[in-house]
Amino acid sequence: MSHLKRNGYATSADLHSVELCEILSRMENFQLEFLAATATIWSPTFAFTGDALYQWSRQWEYPYAYANIDVSHGRVLDAGSGFTFFPFFLAQRGFQVVCCDTMAILDEPFRQAQQNTQLPIKFERASITHLTQPDNSFDVVCCVSVLEHMPPAERRRALREFARILHPGGRLITTCDISLGRDTDIQIEDFASLLGDLCAIFEPVYPLEMRRPPDLLTTEYFQDGASWRLPWRPQRANLRNLLRRRAGHTEFHALAVVGLTFAKPR
Repeated sequence: MSHLKRNGYATSADLHSVELCEILSRMENFQLEFLAATATIWSPTFAFTGDALYQWSRQWEYPYAYANIDVSHGRVLDAGSGFTFFPFFLAQRGFQVVCCDTMAILDEPFRQAQQNTQLPIKFERASITHLTQPDNSFDVVCCVSVLEHMPPAERRRALREFARILHPGGRLITTCDISLGRDTDIQIEDFASLLGDLCAIFEPVYPLEMRRPPDLLTTEYFQDGASWRLPWRPQRANLRNLLRRRAGHTEFHALAVVGLTFAKPR
């Protein structure tokens, strides 16, 4: 049974599966080669970290996306790409990759990275709600932790754009965080809305298994022993932080992550 080829929540067991460990090992090795080849890009003021795999959920999300591409070659859109090793990893494996993002600061890093790696990534500065690509021109769209941060109306426009550019049968692979503590971006009600929009436009590749399992992978899993994977650091036990906690303020958020693989109807 695959730990990654499913629609549902990430679990702690996934992190120890042979399937994920093999993919993650290849990604970690490639990321180091990529960082060495693009060393001049990673200044302290650059908006992105070179170590895209450090974060608690990304070590699951990128292997999930790769495992569910399910074709050996073809055209892939990295939608809302930011700047990471991931599209270059796909290009090295024979995929034709287009990245799109709205950030003007990414033009030069992509140019430099393409030149230094000799991998033919194409970057387009565009919103995922208004893509420039022709109809039926992609085999796969990967959208890693983007849709949950969009207003519902914009999210629906993005999903319609993904459906427009995908071949019939082409896949949309998306991941998103879900707030368990109900104190950050996407709550279960927002996720239900996103899932409803997906089901209205696409067809699930796997059954929807949305039960929250006992070994749900959450930010709490990393608090003891691997807190370096969290975007927050443990708070010091001083008076200021004690008062903040009593007032309901915290820098920590309880999050889970879910992966969804859908296909454009034929």
